Amino acid sequence: MTALVNRLRGWRTVIVAFGLSLAPLWDALKEVLPVLATDPNLPRLIPAAWMPAYSLAVTLIMIWMRLITSTPPGRRE
Repeated sequence: MTALVNRLRGWRTVIVAFGLSLAPLWDALKEVLPVLATDPNLPRLIPAAWMPAYSLAVTLIMIWMRLITSTPPGRRE
């Protein structure tokens, strides 16, 4: 696991940001695309009531990742 984390150096913040953006993106696509929006079997990944807390958590995680990151994107050193 440590070897993988070290190999991803320079990309970890980008990967975390991308991962955290998937749930809101899914919910937005579900709202925008009529085919998805009309299907009642597709659940929202983030309930509307949780969105402020989710947004705050994402903001804090990204600030924390930026503080511990010393490498430019895509570079190991």
